[in-house]
Amino acid sequence: MKPAMDVRNRFWRGLFILLAIVLPALAGYVVYEQVRAPVFDASMDWDSGEILEVGQDSFANWAGFMPGDVILSVDGEPFPRWPAVVGNYQSQVRRGGQIINLELPLVSMARVNLPALLGGVAVALVFWASGLLLLLRRFEQVEIRLLFLLSQALAIAILFPMSYLPKWYPHEWSMNLSVACLFFSAPLTLHYYLTFPVRLGARRFRAWGMGILYALALAG
Repeated sequence: MKPAMDVRNRFWRGLFILLAIVLPALAGYVVYEQVRAPVFDASMDWDSGEILEVGQDSFANWAGFMPGDVILSVDGEPFPRWPAVVGNYQSQVRRGGQIINLELPLVSMARVNLPALLGGVAVALVFWASGLLLLLRRFEQVEIRLLFLLSQALAIAILFPMSYLPKWYPHEWSMNLSVACLFFSAPLTLHYYLTFPVRLGARRFRAWGMGILYALALAG
């Protein structure tokens, strides 16, 4: 029996080590993506190219763009074609009845979005670190493993929505992942309640009930 128990313990430890890596990897991806993503920090109608609003302290304002301007081309390419790297690009803009040339600044999303990025990553890492610290100190306790899984699910659910300003959205897969983790946080919370401080109900009913709830979360 002992060799079988050792194999099972090694399996669970390896699995939880892999799970502990997920959140830092996703946080690193968010930072990397925002550092390399070029953005124009003015509110626009992307169908027509019309600039709707220009912030007073924005790079677009410093470059001379005004609300009502219509971007016709950027770097010689007709709008809505857009350069894929950070830089300053010559653009043709229609202002009233005139066509003027302005230098259009595309800056790193992280530079414009820094407060949201730091806030989202920091809050997610707090959840991650809290669960990981408990797991390292009390790995053998089932309720601690559940708290760890709950903290990781909440960390991922928080990371993507909090790390982007409303006008810039993360990829669809990342938002789907956040929603999925939010779904799973509910049965994990109930599972913890049924387990600690005392196990409630018969083991068979707990297994069936939690199985159904986890299946519903997966379906959702």
